[in-house]
Amino acid sequence: MDKKAKLEKEIAELEKKMEKDHFGGLFDRTTQKRNMNRLQKLRKELENLTKKGKK
Repeated sequence: MDKKAKLEKEIAELEKKMEKDHFGGLFDRTTQKRNMNRLQKLRKELENLTKKGKK
């Protein structure tokens, strides 16, 4: 599996997990924030890979 596909899969899994645990974030803000930060980092990394691929 190439790096781009791996990132896309991880992003999808994290989004699914966050959606499922929507109300859990009300009680555990630290985990919710950590997941959001991880998701932003993965999206940015995927964006950078996409840009490199187009050049």
